Order: sequence, then structure tokens, then C-alpha cells
Amino acid sequence: QRRLLALEQLLDVRGTETAVQRVVASVIEAPLSNFERTIEIDRGSNDGVRVGMPVEAGSGLVGRIVQVGRSRSRVELVTDTQFAAGVRLVRSADTGVVEGNGSSGALTISFIGLETVVVPGETVVTSGLEGSQFPSGIVVGTVIAARPDPVNGTQEVDIVPSADLDRLSLVQVVLFVPEPVD
Repeated sequence: QRRLLALEQLLDVRGTETAVQRVVASVIEAPLSNFERTIEIDRGSNDGVRVGMPVEAGSGLVGRIVQVGRSRSRVELVTDTQFAAGVRLVRSADTGVVEGNGSSGALTISFIGLETVVVPGETVVTSGLEGSQFPSGIVVGTVIAARPDPVNGTQEVDIVPSADLDRLSLVQVVLFVPEPVD
């Protein structure tokens, strides 16, 4: 029943670019510990999967492909401390960079202007700006708090990921290759 619900959610991914092809994959290996922030999926280079491609669940961004074999790939989760992506706050349209915080489960956005009004509950999506690794509009998470950083003239915004990373069974690899920047 849960697998059927996950598949229905995958087929109805909100706010993402529909022109980009996707490949449905099963999660075959979950994180072994709270410190490991990767999963393994049953799709690889034979299916068109390449390093750097986004991975999403029906509810939002899961992470990115970091290792590819012929029939399996490793996905770095959005919560991994090495993860970073360009994002946009939907309400204000301000852009920043989201980074994982490890096992805490929350993500932090940097480079949001001090003057920007950030509202808890606001949706955050991938920015898709030129040179971005992700297409525009993939849901990343929801704002839970903002903290001013007057020294840098910015604020840091904490968000909770939209995807339930602890209960992944089916995901989609977004077959997106960024345009080269001139």
C-alpha cells in the first residue's frame, strides 16, 4: 500500500519542469547509520543516469547522483553536509544556496538579503539559474525559521526537506544535464 502511494506521488510531482525526462527507481539500500547520508538505487548508466543528476520523490528533492554503475547508482541526500544547491524562496523570489546539516534533518539557506521578509511555512524550490545543476521549480522544503547575520548583511534560513528521507522506497532520477555556461 505504501509503495503504491509512493508511486502515485511520483507521478504527480508538483512544480517541476515537465519537459525533463525522468526514470523511476527503487531504493535498494538505505543509509546504514545516522551519519551516512546516501542511498543506493536500482538504475544506472544503462538507464541514462549520470553523476550530478537530481533525484526526487513525489514530495520533493531527495538529492543528487554521486556515483553511477551500469545498473546501480548512489544518491547523496539533501541533508548530507557536502550537498549544496541554488534555491529560490517562492514568496519573495529571493535566491540563495541551500546546504545539508548532516543528521539534524534540517537544511540551511545562505545569502538571503537582510531586508527579505521570510515567512515560516514558505515553500523553497530549486532556482534553475544559469549554470545550476538542477532545473527550476523542484520543491526542496519549507521554511521553519530565519536568523539575521548582520556581519555579512544577510540572513540564514532553516528549512525542513519536503521529501521524507527516512521512508523512501521509490524515487525518480531527473535526466537533466545543465547547459554549459559561456
